[in-house]
Amino acid sequence: FGGAWDPVAEGSSLFLPHLNAPDQPLRGYVDLHTHPMSHLAFGGKVFHGAPDASSLMPAGTWRCNEEAIELDRLDLSEEERTAIALGDSNSTHGGPGDDNPCGDALRDTLINVLTMMLGATNEHAPGSGGYPSFRSWPTWDDFTHQHMWVDWVRRTHASGMRVLVALAHHNSTLARVAQGDDPLDDRGSGDLQVEQIIAWAERADFMEVAYTPEQLRDIVSRDKLAIVVGVELDDMGNFNAGAPPGDAEIRREIKRLYDKGVRYIFPVHLTDNHFGGTALYQDIFSVANRAQLGRWLDLDCSTEVGHRYGLEGEEIDIVAAVLQFFDLADGDRPAVPECLPAEGHVNQRRLTRPGYVALNEMMRLGMMIDVDHMSIATISDVLDLAQDEEYPVNSGHNGPRGVGGTENARTVEQYARIAALGGMAGLGWEHQTARGFMEKVRAVRAAMGGAPVGFGTDANSLVLSPPPPAGTPIDYSRFPQASLGLRTWDYNEEGVAHYGLMPDYLREVELIGGAEDVDALFDGAERFAQMWARSVEASADVVELGACPHAEPGDLCVPPTTFGPYCPRGVAGDREFDGHGPRMTATARLELSDDQRRLYVVMSMHALEVDQDGDVTGDGSEAFGEWRELIAEVPEDDPLAIITGVVSPTESTVEVVSSAAGFQIGVPGGENTTTPGTLERNALEELVSSFTLVGDTGGDDISVDADCGDDTRMTVALNPITVRFGRLPEPPPGQERVVAPVRGIGPFCDFPIRRGDAEFDGHGPAISATVRVAVTPDNRQVTATVHFIAAETGGGDSYGEGTFEEIIYTAPDGKLIASLDSTAEVGIEYVADAAGFQIIGAIGDEGQPRIEDGQNLVREFRIVGDTGGPDLSDDADCGDDTRISVEFHPLLLTLVDAPEPPPDTFEVEVELPPTSWLCDLRLVRGDREFGGNGPHIVASVFVGPGLDGRSVGARIQLRAEEAPGDTIAEGTWIQPIWTAPAGQRVVELLSPPRAAADFTSRGHGLQDIRPPQLIGGAAQRLEIYGDTAGTDVS
Repeated sequence: FGGAWDPVAEGSSLFLPHLNAPDQPLRGYVDLHTHPMSHLAFGGKVFHGAPDASSLMPAGTWRCNEEAIELDRLDLSEEERTAIALGDSNSTHGGPGDDNPCGDALRDTLINVLTMMLGATNEHAPGSGGYPSFRSWPTWDDFTHQHMWVDWVRRTHASGMRVLVALAHHNSTLARVAQGDDPLDDRGSGDLQVEQIIAWAERADFMEVAYTPEQLRDIVSRDKLAIVVGVELDDMGNFNAGAPPGDAEIRREIKRLYDKGVRYIFPVHLTDNHFGGTALYQDIFSVANRAQLGRWLDLDCSTEVGHRYGLEGEEIDIVAAVLQFFDLADGDRPAVPECLPAEGHVNQRRLTRPGYVALNEMMRLGMMIDVDHMSIATISDVLDLAQDEEYPVNSGHNGPRGVGGTENARTVEQYARIAALGGMAGLGWEHQTARGFMEKVRAVRAAMGGAPVGFGTDANSLVLSPPPPAGTPIDYSRFPQASLGLRTWDYNEEGVAHYGLMPDYLREVELIGGAEDVDALFDGAERFAQMWARSVEASADVVELGACPHAEPGDLCVPPTTFGPYCPRGVAGDREFDGHGPRMTATARLELSDDQRRLYVVMSMHALEVDQDGDVTGDGSEAFGEWRELIAEVPEDDPLAIITGVVSPTESTVEVVSSAAGFQIGVPGGENTTTPGTLERNALEELVSSFTLVGDTGGDDISVDADCGDDTRMTVALNPITVRFGRLPEPPPGQERVVAPVRGIGPFCDFPIRRGDAEFDGHGPAISATVRVAVTPDNRQVTATVHFIAAETGGGDSYGEGTFEEIIYTAPDGKLIASLDSTAEVGIEYVADAAGFQIIGAIGDEGQPRIEDGQNLVREFRIVGDTGGPDLSDDADCGDDTRISVEFHPLLLTLVDAPEPPPDTFEVEVELPPTSWLCDLRLVRGDREFGGNGPHIVASVFVGPGLDGRSVGARIQLRAEEAPGDTIAEGTWIQPIWTAPAGQRVVELLSPPRAAADFTSRGHGLQDIRPPQLIGGAAQRLEIYGDTAGTDVS
């Protein structure tokens, strides 16, 4: 490397011929954050220049090449391939010139504005090529050209670097706006960079890829440079475009990266993702958040930072360009809360449940985890998790948070926690003087209890390198000087123009009183090896985060489940939010059925038209909806089982004012995601993993049907739910609980036609059906009574209604029913399909009828509404008529021994003769003639003991009403039906006391009414004449 350099004589740690020996603590400094393959990131059109003469060159980066070029396959000398790898950047950056047919004005503007915004220079005019003259680049204030050429890395290694973390990085928004080439997605770009990093390291004789801490220790002990491969991606696995990924998807993706050689990983980068929230520090990245996720950052105020969100000056121009590129609405800007003077802005998004799963898998694999780029809320959750698992985490390219700092910088407390876990800090050097870096090293080491630290240069990224020093500290007559091609670099004048000038930077630190600080940096290699080994050791104790971590044997674990989309119906306004993002409130709560056998989740969404300040605007369009889904139930074959509790959170709420015409993905926490202040619960303490809400859609918003495709809508992703089961308590002594299978009843079709023509005309009728079970007065039987109504829809008026009763259970001899423990009544209401059969059970698809109430009585209703022909029956033959059948779950009953009869009492069973014909009705109105129309009949019988104590009598009532017509007649009769023998009296009537029938008689002649149309059990049959073909009412 030239120069008459004697490090020992100079009291320097730099450029020592040997640093390490086998079985000794490692020596060498570390860079925890670099990007050697940036020329392949961002669609290959933001950074220019490969890191060696054998790398892959993207399309359109050398003489407008149409395909990517593998330099090592070209039949050219290394000198010629170097001239291509580090050649003119005009093609890449889309600059002007007759020699650049692949120029791109939008990309050219993007590069210039981006560099201007971030304080960098950008030179890509014709003739501004790099190698061999390097006239225009690289420079310390340029970040769009290659800074990590292999010989520059070689020089830094020779000076003492022994560990380099090489990261793939990407941002799809930047790639798309730059109109880059495939791969434009994070997964594809990351994979390509990882593969090329490994190949790059394997080609060089001074570096090797380390896949284990043992390999790293071996490589460094031989004084080579250990390359650790990592990823720093916004959208790991390309998950952001869809619903939150499932546990298995997350684990597969992280294992896939591990198998590709990735050992260092960032769960969060420049945008929010399904794992957690990004730190607010470069406001322009919020535009990427909007473009990639459909929402802005969820900002809040905090006394922990001083930075405040605000795009100004030239930034507005690039924001406008990006918004136009993604066709976002005018005025679509983030909601920025007003803060108190001592507060700044932070992103309040926390670590999500998918984030917990991702970190759990990273830890299980022993990967090194970096917490940089995380919001305060997210990093707090991650540090808590790491502490629980005793697992190291790193902050690899950062610095202390000063006054006015952002949430991306570290606090003293955070550094202390990282050190206590065995993690490591890498210190950024962006625009940092040597003295400033020395002071940073001292401050962070102090915060970490003296633990060694490393660099976190972020080389080849959107950051500036250290500028030229004041004066000329480096004497190149005694210190090696960097050169390549025709160019020799002077740090005194040019600062850290490229990665190979890191030793010069460190030499200045030594010369200004930081020799001990530089020497301490050389302890970084040992700290890194220990940190990695500790990660692998801790991984052995990391238990896979199951769907239900608190589940015990016998519990039911309901895995993460997603429901929706649901679209609320309009309750006010014109169904249109008119480009205003509505204020949306979403809730979810668990609800246990009354019988404790079913667990439901009840979800609701409310959307109200408001402006960005949250005030009602426009016509106040408003929508609301509530939905109920079954998520767990006890086994059907175990009627004694019940749900005794839920060992999981039971509710979540989120409130957000959406942007115009786009998605809003909220996460629950505390009261809601927009309330200022610290969120109180982490993602595993919530019922809901995420609410995905769509407010304004850019067209008609509020749904008029169940098709939510382009309407205001909600999808709810639940966290796992642990359901605990138990048994019904034992009955009191002397009683026993029995489970009694019962037969189904029906079909029933003999409905009185109250109006209309008995034909639904192809319209699915409105159905109302209830079934009620009851114990008979003698406590010996259970009856089931079905009430059914079918009413024509579509403007017709056909209407039928009927009530039917059957005995479904009889207690064994010697037993009485003490209680009926099943649900007593179940009902359903819906509009039936046209011309079809429907089986309606406890659950069903959205929009389909279901038995809504938690119950253990009805297994299913079997109902036919419209039959496609004549519907309401005119007889009891139900073959092709509107009809209902009911299937039951087993009955749950408590039985008790029947008491012995009192002394001198006994039971008798008496066969009773029929009553005489009863016809002397009272004419209420009309002409005594039903005119050939079968009248509507309501008849009832009540049986009870007589006042004399010796007889049993019956009270019989009949009402006959012409339909249609105006004749009505009714009568009531009391008749004795049995008398006790002499010397005996009636103590108690044990038979059913009542019977009833409600029907429409058909034509002339006798109607023989029996169960189930005759209900109550006091009578076996009724014989009734309605219309007699003559004068009817006597």
